[in-house]
Amino acid sequence: MIIKQIPKCPKCKSEPGSYVEIGEWSSTFDVDSAGFLNHSGYHQPESMYRVQAMCSECGHIWTLRGHTQITSIRKIYENLGRMNND
Repeated sequence: MIIKQIPKCPKCKSEPGSYVEIGEWSSTFDVDSAGFLNHSGYHQPESMYRVQAMCSECGHIWTLRGHTQITSIRKIYENLGRMNND
């Protein structure tokens, strides 16, 4: 399943405030009102197993089905012009 829009919280329908790649190493990617914040971190792509999102409003955490890396989520933000590389 390919997500073509920013995921919404299954509980309150708000946008995520952060994403976490889970594997042998975890990388956290925060989101603010300006868009996706580009955080650097060390990880090996082949060691990633899943991506979780955390709701910016209610704090609910859920796994994004069909995603093992943050790359596809980043592309959604890029396509919407919501990348913040500060």
